[in-house]
Amino acid sequence: MSSLDFYGNVAFSLNREFQEHMEASVAFYRKKTGYQYRYQIPIVCNSSFERTRIFAAQEVDELPSVIASIGFEEIFETSFVTRFIRPGFFRFRTPQSMNPLFQNAGFMDPENIYFVHAVTPYVFLIDLERLKDQPEPRSWADLLSSFYEGKIIFNGCRTDIPYIVPLYIFKNFGKEGLESFAANVREARHAVSIARSAGDGTSEGAAIYILPWFYAASCSRNETTHIVWPEDGAVTSPMILLQKESTSYRTTPLAQAVAGKTFGQKAASSFFPSSNPVVNNGLPLHAALQWIGWDFLRENSMDSLKIEIGQVFRKVWEKWF
Repeated sequence: MSSLDFYGNVAFSLNREFQEHMEASVAFYRKKTGYQYRYQIPIVCNSSFERTRIFAAQEVDELPSVIASIGFEEIFETSFVTRFIRPGFFRFRTPQSMNPLFQNAGFMDPENIYFVHAVTPYVFLIDLERLKDQPEPRSWADLLSSFYEGKIIFNGCRTDIPYIVPLYIFKNFGKEGLESFAANVREARHAVSIARSAGDGTSEGAAIYILPWFYAASCSRNETTHIVWPEDGAVTSPMILLQKESTSYRTTPLAQAVAGKTFGQKAASSFFPSSNPVVNNGLPLHAALQWIGWDFLRENSMDSLKIEIGQVFRKVWEKWF
């Protein structure tokens, strides 16, 4: 049986704030009630090993009572869904409405199993000197045009293709759209490297970069770069909570600590919009978010789909190497 009341993390750039917030929240509840919550926020260097161990559970009692996850990882994969989601072991009972931006985009799970408490939005960072007087892309559909062939660098690395953006391209535009997008991507590069080098005038850059808003906002070359928020909405990687129904009476304060206003505002202030309805996300005027869709998630085997998308993308993309 798992001894953990809580296990998980948030987007990498938020982990320090998250660790501090959870420590303070646990200390507050211990002082208030005398109960010591058992929790674990995995550190980066061994998080992969720890997650593998946690999600190798065969019985629900082996899982933490509250799980915080990012992206479309283990909690959406076939084995986990079959063993723990479909039988109804998880139900998000914490009363929570959503920010209208999230509500209107469909982030609220109609089955009340998963709860999206914040997201990582992906935007375009434009190198004005490289694009010159050519038209800027205003939407994700624009990026499929052959006009932008070889002009795009996106967040990731050659050996490990990040699936978030390709997943949305595939969902919205199909296999042909994904192939068109892949043909336009010249390179994948770490977001930190993009933020440091975009607009520096070197031969290694590109006209268009796709990366999380957090990193795009940290690029200091405002005279040679600027951010474009896609008109059809920034695609998003979710930060998600799962809560065991059988222990919700005890662990609701932990779920509330993550989904509440205090951490929500910390996330929003770091360019990770929160779904909490009272948080000021500070988004640009008319900014919208895209959600992959609950029907899409439930109708597809995410582990198999990610492999398929990676193969389609790499087959076209490798022409650059």
